[in-house]
Amino acid sequence: MRTYKVVTTEQALPEQVTCNRCGKQGEYDICDIHTLEFAAGYGSLLDMACFQFELCDRCVSALVLSFKRPPVMTFGRLSSPDDSETDNEILEQVKQLTGNLKVHWEE
Repeated sequence: MRTYKVVTTEQALPEQVTCNRCGKQGEYDICDIHTLEFAAGYGSLLDMACFQFELCDRCVSALVLSFKRPPVMTFGRLSSPDDSETDNEILEQVKQLTGNLKVHWEE
């Protein structure tokens, strides 16, 4: 059996975050700037490099729309490659977010 005690700690949180691509600044607790992280695989050109950066909604959309093949996307659900109708709806939402960007997905 375990018993627990409450411990209060102080934590440093960023006050402001800046998009690494366009320079847009925003408050940390507003969800329009996102932290992305990935690690390159062993043996790749970026062998074992790890990246962490912030992108705003518009820059995430521009990045995704620059892909030749759309990624699998989820909105609170698991998506599969067979969800092309749903993915097309999501693509239209992403295109609306990007405004006048001259980018598209090729089939």
